[in-house]
Amino acid sequence: MMMFEGRFGRSASHCLTCSLFPVLQRSQSNMFVIRTVAALGEITAVRVWHYNLGANPKWSVCQVLTMYLLLLSFI
Repeated sequence: MMMFEGRFGRSASHCLTCSLFPVLQRSQSNMFVIRTVAALGEITAVRVWHYNLGANPKWSVCQVLTMYLLLLSFI
């Protein structure tokens, strides 16, 4: 799960999953696109948590990169 806090608000909690392959595995890099209802402003905190399930649930986060993408319309 992941949640972002910014100067203008907080995102919902997002479950980081993929139906095509396992994610958040040891020695693996993952990329996710997370959509928020409104702009959060400058990110002040990133919260990441997991449920410690499985035979070896140890993992760590090395880097979180955030980008602000503005979608003006749907085609």
